[in-house]
Amino acid sequence: MQSIQIEFCHPVRREETLTLSWSVLTHVASFLWFDLFCGHLKSDREYFTRFTGLIDGEKNYEYLLNSLNCCIDVINNDGRYFIKERATTFSQEFANSMHYQFELLCGSPQEPSEYFINSSPDVIQALTGINYFTHDLEAYTRNQVSKKKGKYGNSFSGIIFAIRGAQRFPIPDSFNKLFTMNIEFGDLVLHYSQVGKTWLESFYDQDHEYIFPHNVFSAEFDIMLGELRPDEKFLIDLNSFLKSKNLDPKNPAVRLGHLPYAKFNRDQNLSNDEYKNKLAYFCDIKTIKAFDDSKCTAQKSLENSTSLFDSRALEKLKKY
Repeated sequence: MQSIQIEFCHPVRREETLTLSWSVLTHVASFLWFDLFCGHLKSDREYFTRFTGLIDGEKNYEYLLNSLNCCIDVINNDGRYFIKERATTFSQEFANSMHYQFELLCGSPQEPSEYFINSSPDVIQALTGINYFTHDLEAYTRNQVSKKKGKYGNSFSGIIFAIRGAQRFPIPDSFNKLFTMNIEFGDLVLHYSQVGKTWLESFYDQDHEYIFPHNVFSAEFDIMLGELRPDEKFLIDLNSFLKSKNLDPKNPAVRLGHLPYAKFNRDQNLSNDEYKNKLAYFCDIKTIKAFDDSKCTAQKSLENSTSLFDSRALEKLKKY
């Protein structure tokens, strides 16, 4: 049996750790992903991890607003484009505007814009930050609402494992049937390695710009800290939205929902809320390992990796 193991740690007191594991599913997409995953662990490319929507840690509302404004300042001080909005409070209209401007300035991984091509590393880092901090504000705000309603454990937070410059491949049509709207807490799923939004994200955000279904897969992945079990009303509203876009909700090619690669080996004595609280505290990564049966076949240390989305790395941008 194939599995992966992740050693989480506190971002400052890194000797404090939490180790969790996942069992890889037995379908062709999982097998292909696991091969790419093992190959990546043996390479010199780093995962850039992001913990999003966890409301009990140091990555709080004020931190996200300040971080987003820091990125906006870098773009504006560059002088080629001006973002007039400031992150003083959250609204979905503001978030949609940020996403639109990010997509306008960046282009796509396949066809980057002239602005992106001619940007300095600091501007590229700030552009990426605008996208990710906006996503984080959306997730944080929705989870705050869910906690007030007593539904925090089932609302979506997540851990994103992205790779800058990752090799990406077109998703075969044979994968279409593996996409599902039923997601369990801790599911490890296909990462959206594109610029834009899926149809499901567009429905959540009521945003109608730059919508693309999942088209590529890679060694990247996400861990879903929430549950998705659509009720009748949700499906009626979603189907109406899709039909308004001339899409057939029953067509597997729409690729609704997520494609799971692996299942979380959880302690049934711990609730979803308790796991979220733990991961808000252990919100950094020390090591990632791949196992075939009990044998470790590949591993990677993230001890020396840094990312814009780590509070330790924002000081560089603050000089602006």
